[in-house]
Amino acid sequence: MDKLFVYGTLRSGEKATHSVRGTMYAIQGLFGFPGVVVEGDAKLKKEHPIGVIHGNLKDVDPSEWNELDSYEGIRGKDEKDNLYKRIKITTLEGEKAYMYVPNFFIGYMWTKERCANLTVIKSGDWIKHLASKKEKGFNASYKLKTASE
Repeated sequence: MDKLFVYGTLRSGEKATHSVRGTMYAIQGLFGFPGVVVEGDAKLKKEHPIGVIHGNLKDVDPSEWNELDSYEGIRGKDEKDNLYKRIKITTLEGEKAYMYVPNFFIGYMWTKERCANLTVIKSGDWIKHLASKKEKGFNASYKLKTASE
């Protein structure tokens, strides 16, 4: 089994058990969903606050990756066609896992000016953010098993 760090729409509401360094933003649109940039990303500039992104580890059978990639808007090998990309990370707790990060934060789009209209989620926790705003936000219908199950 592979591990996937989930921090947003793939979380099913349980208490966060793992974290990574980075910044979480609220992306507005049809549903509202989180966008993140993680520490170590070459595109991350000092002008973006570094905090902690909270989430959970989920077990993913290798046969599930194609369906998950499709759910996250990965359409092919050419990054410019993909909504998200899957990267390898190590949580602050030392666990190695994959994580989906928005592809629209890559390159020219990841500038202070473009991010000025995004709301930083200071708690780094999407579930707490939704609860504090009393918003529904987008919830995934894709169910994954918690890594500890």
